[in-house]
Amino acid sequence: MSRRERTTALPRPRRRETIDTRPRYLGVPIGEAAVRLAILGGAAALLVLVLGLIGWNWYSDTFRRPNEVILRVGPERVKLSYYADRMPLFFQSNPNETATLNAENLLRKLEEEALALLVAGNAGITITDEDVTNAIAESLGVPVGGPGSSFDTLYRNRLKTLAMDDSAYRRMTKAGVAAEKLTERYTQEIGDTGELVTVRSILVDSREKADELLGRIKNGEDMGTLAQMESADLTSRQQDGVMLPTAPALMPKSIQDAIAGKGEGELVGPIQVQQYWWLVRVEERNPAGVYDEPDKEQLAQIKRNEAIEEMRSRTTIKRTLSASDIDWALENAQ
Repeated sequence: MSRRERTTALPRPRRRETIDTRPRYLGVPIGEAAVRLAILGGAAALLVLVLGLIGWNWYSDTFRRPNEVILRVGPERVKLSYYADRMPLFFQSNPNETATLNAENLLRKLEEEALALLVAGNAGITITDEDVTNAIAESLGVPVGGPGSSFDTLYRNRLKTLAMDDSAYRRMTKAGVAAEKLTERYTQEIGDTGELVTVRSILVDSREKADELLGRIKNGEDMGTLAQMESADLTSRQQDGVMLPTAPALMPKSIQDAIAGKGEGELVGPIQVQQYWWLVRVEERNPAGVYDEPDKEQLAQIKRNEAIEEMRSRTTIKRTLSASDIDWALENAQ
């Protein structure tokens, strides 16, 4: 055997197989550079997401949330920003109420203001920008003036104190003007005269006592004398129980109903009004009694409230104020 044959007959060394330990994704190997790039990309994406969330929250708190409508009264709309603007003054006017109750009462007040505006419009009452400006000037105690005037200075100070802008303050004032014009309209409709009823009354704090006094009156005892001795109303007891002539609409509702259609000398009761029980006798009905100014104003307010309730009954009202809306308003109210 030749030398050549001897060497070539030796077993040849096997090739060592190289094992690819690189990570794979869907069967495709990924290099270290690619891994680093993926990590950096993921971090960048996470940063963009975080910044996006921060930006969204800022946009939501600054633009979207304040413009959310939290109350619809027919065509009238109340946004959360206006609700927050009204909070400080309303809370200051009701310092003894809880924040939760004040928040609910403020929404109810805004609802009533919107209804009053609808009633005024329905009655043909117009409220101009000039009306609003004049009302602001009257509340400031100065005449209307331009830039640099006392009006301008005092008005700017008031807006600063209340942390309200001109638009919100004028809207609030417009609601007040609507209420005043409605009251004026109803005062004119009421006139200066109307039915006044004079009653003699005894007020006691239990039904049993009222029944006892009723029996004594029916048995002939003088009601005026009993009123002097037994009535809890210190003012009328000094007048033998006789109360001032009053329009029936200004009496408690249960008293109105009890004396409706009753003639002079008729006795009714016992009637419960809050914590007291009343015995009432009609002493006089004057169909042409003269109203004093406080009575006229109260009667006008009653008519205005009745008109608002009637408007409420035929107006679509939608409240969407949530607990989170109240929290936002409390945080953003100045």
